[in-house]
Amino acid sequence: MSKSRVADETGTAQRKRGTRFVPLEDAPRPGLSPRSREVLALALCGVGLFTLLSLATFRMADLDGQIPVGAMKNLGGSFGYHVAFGFTCSGRSSANTL
Repeated sequence: MSKSRVADETGTAQRKRGTRFVPLEDAPRPGLSPRSREVLALALCGVGLFTLLSLATFRMADLDGQIPVGAMKNLGGSFGYHVAFGFTCSGRSSANTL
């Protein structure tokens, strides 16, 4: 038997794996693991739903006034208000330039 072959318990010869390189089956795959992808997808769904809630209940405040809340107004809170304000104002500025 040659040096590159080793006999196992059943007597069949198996090829000995070298120690220099990682076999392709044992190499880690590029990118995220399936669990990480699932967690990322759930986080993106949560952010998307929060943004939709903020946009759906958005009510503009006066420049110096407080953010209107209650009675289905700005249910995303102050952070949701600023997110929705950013989305609505970005659409207005691009429409004014045309």
